[in-house]
Amino acid sequence: MNRVFLLFAAIIVAIGLFTPAFATDTDGDGITDEHEQALGTDPKLPEKLVTVSEPGAVPEGKRGPGYDATKDVVRVEFGHVAEDRYLFRTTFAAPPRLEDTVHHYYIDADNNPKTGREGRGVEYMLSLVGGGSTS
Repeated sequence: MNRVFLLFAAIIVAIGLFTPAFATDTDGDGITDEHEQALGTDPKLPEKLVTVSEPGAVPEGKRGPGYDATKDVVRVEFGHVAEDRYLFRTTFAAPPRLEDTVHHYYIDADNNPKTGREGRGVEYMLSLVGGGSTS
């Protein structure tokens, strides 16, 4: 993996989480045309994403007094979009608030638990924190 991947993924984290209901999505893949143009993907060609985790929303009966649907991860999807570029998409139970969102993707790029962060095998952490992205 290289720096292009990290930059692309960080951009995805920063803008891929927030899709206005009124925005145009020509290819129907759930990514707005505006976001696809910013990411360099084709708004007329749907991205093929695979669900990698789908815990679903916390059931109503298990929601505590501090439950916040904007932080409740419902699904995480992943897809290869071109050369060394990948797309990650997280769906929340309610649209997240950019200003108070902290969201991380931990990536084990080589599927080896002995490399990367000790005891975890994670080589990359892509983050969206308070409206900004880092890798």
